[in-house]
Amino acid sequence: MGNTEKPVFYGRETELAALKRCFESPKAELVVVYGRRRVGKSALIRKASAGRRYLEFDGLKGEPTPVQIKHFLHRLSQQTQSPPYDLHGWEAVFQAISPLLSQGEWILVFDELPWMACGKTRLVHLIKSYWDNHWSKNPKLTLFLCGSITTFMVNQVAKSKALYGRPTLLLHLKPMTPGEALEFFQGRRSLWEAANLLMVLGGIPKYLEWIQPNQSFAVNLQRLFFEPAAPLFTEYEVLFQEQFGTDSVYAQIVRALAQRKLTLDELGNGLGWQRTGGLKRYLAYLQNSDFIELEESLDLSTYRKHGPARTRYKGKKYVLSDPYLRFYFTFVEPHRRLIKQGLSKQGYAQLVKDRWESYAGLAFERLCHRQISRILSLLSIPETCVLDYGAYFWQPQRTAKKNQSSGFQLDMVIVRSDHVYTVIECKFALRPIGMDVVRNFKNKIHKLKIPKPVTLEKVLITAMGATAPVKKSGFFDPILTLDDILG
Repeated sequence: MGNTEKPVFYGRETELAALKRCFESPKAELVVVYGRRRVGKSALIRKASAGRRYLEFDGLKGEPTPVQIKHFLHRLSQQTQSPPYDLHGWEAVFQAISPLLSQGEWILVFDELPWMACGKTRLVHLIKSYWDNHWSKNPKLTLFLCGSITTFMVNQVAKSKALYGRPTLLLHLKPMTPGEALEFFQGRRSLWEAANLLMVLGGIPKYLEWIQPNQSFAVNLQRLFFEPAAPLFTEYEVLFQEQFGTDSVYAQIVRALAQRKLTLDELGNGLGWQRTGGLKRYLAYLQNSDFIELEESLDLSTYRKHGPARTRYKGKKYVLSDPYLRFYFTFVEPHRRLIKQGLSKQGYAQLVKDRWESYAGLAFERLCHRQISRILSLLSIPETCVLDYGAYFWQPQRTAKKNQSSGFQLDMVIVRSDHVYTVIECKFALRPIGMDVVRNFKNKIHKLKIPKPVTLEKVLITAMGATAPVKKSGFFDPILTLDDILG
């Protein structure tokens, strides 16, 4: 009864170490693992559990309780090599497995628990009862409650009154970092091509498994998105239906954010919401599912005796942080009918190629954000020195002047305890960046109100490097490239 499956697996060293600590604990452990579809929850648990006694039970999407129980018993018979079970009701099932789990090392996994529970809390309450009275008595048992429907896993499991205080580890599994995801390319694509693919697929392991490392960026995108049976052409409908059901508000939000970052009021106005209280709930669910993020503007003007302040402006913008959804809503959804009918044989060349450079600006910025630990290391900034980190939005006060200057954003700002602001400009281009970047950055800095004790350190991150005049100007302290942040 061990775990013999060996799927492709890379990275996740931090998460594997956390699970190893659970297995080595002197008491029973209840671990809650949640995260979006395809992010690798089951693969992580299997990898960590390799060589240990292991029972895994998975819920079936959309099936009623009797079917869930029948499937559970079938899996139990398979994994324990026992005769078929004929039991009715979850309590009878749990009574049957409890003696087996009473001693020795065991890993018990309830995967896709929301499906297994048919979206109801009764099964969670029953699990609590058997955990308290039976399973937790075995100090060598680890119980995993795992699922992709984030609202259920957070509200009905992680934060439920039934399980209050019982989970010993809450693991929200996020997409892989770009550095981890590079392993899927096996060194067979250039960093340029790999970065472009990561700006479309993000750090979702299953999407990365679908990449053919012997094919180019263009060929991979055509095969994955622009054919009727392409896996990422059909993925969106399954992804959102599983997570949010038939509620169309979620799609309206991500469709709006696929165009640009928006404030709460801008989203509300665009969607026709007179009041934004209800909209906040939708946004919170999308955030918990790792589809969107809330960017809060740093306050760079406030300074205290001990150093830069950590307070923030009220300026907040929502950003569609999931690369796949942004690409889908920009290039695929508007042409679904043509793709479905097989009339988009040159989908990448016709729909993406000429727009890629302008589209990739925000995608490259998000890629850099995901590599913040690497960037800190390259700039020799200890993480203990970082007081705050994020974007900065500047908007002029409204006046009647016709020539009023427009607002701007600083892509990344690191507020440091050593009286330094490290300001980072992220620029994506198909060629080395020219002197325009210096002129534009000077205009931004001129509008900032930086406290006198603070030193401003200016950093440029660019995909293809900078021209000789930019380097010669010495304006940027360092200039980093893809080779630096991903190499």
